[in-house]
Amino acid sequence: MQIEAVIIIVIVAVIIALIFSFVKNAFKALMLSFLIISLVLGLATFFVFKDAMELKEKFLTEDKLMVLKNSENVYTAVSFVDISSMNSLNIISKSEIETIKQSIETEDFSQLTAKYYKVMIFNLSAFDDSLKDGVVYRGDMEMNITKEQIFDMLNSDSPLDFLLDEMPKKLDGMPIPENLEDVAKERAKEQMMQELNLNSENDMKGFLFMMIFMDMMMDEGPEALIKKIRTKDIQIYPNTALFKAIGFIPNRIIEKASDIVPSIEEE
Repeated sequence: MQIEAVIIIVIVAVIIALIFSFVKNAFKALMLSFLIISLVLGLATFFVFKDAMELKEKFLTEDKLMVLKNSENVYTAVSFVDISSMNSLNIISKSEIETIKQSIETEDFSQLTAKYYKVMIFNLSAFDDSLKDGVVYRGDMEMNITKEQIFDMLNSDSPLDFLLDEMPKKLDGMPIPENLEDVAKERAKEQMMQELNLNSENDMKGFLFMMIFMDMMMDEGPEALIKKIRTKDIQIYPNTALFKAIGFIPNRIIEKASDIVPSIEEE
């Protein structure tokens, strides 16, 4: 349970205890206690609703940041306005990633939240379930990339070279002679960087992040985000009322909401 919720519960419990101590009439004490609980719940609901309305208004128009990390390293980060548009995606440079890493280590996100409307930090473990069968890279040559290969690429200084080494060594459907492998690899690398609009090896990690994120959304649906926020596999900053409230939403409500989403999309 979040520390804010514990503090609120303790305060309300103390107030109710005081009411029962000073109000001798049991019925009046119960009514006062009910009134206080109702006021607290009403105030909390107001802030959650207000936060939800602001999110609805700003999420599609303001710049957001998504960060991929594990317990020891920040792999990559991507900023965007509209995640469905590849043209709006901006893969964060190595120097900026160092700043992000420092913010996470010090738990001071003020510099990031001053620049981005929302900062979403994904632990690599958030993708454990969706990556169990790997992901399919669809380019000039289709390839299934395993979970282990993705992790290796994220930990590599040359993820694009790693991917090309894993691909079948063919050109136009024919095996590449050993003496031409290096030339063919450089040609394939140039083509892939142009195809994916990559400027560096570092950008490949950002592309991988988006690929496994989109795969998770297709595989598990939007409710996956809520569940992973609850398990702390995804952390949102600023951690406003709506995201704090997510920790108290029963699973059955999340599942019910996820059942509604397809029907809305079909309409």
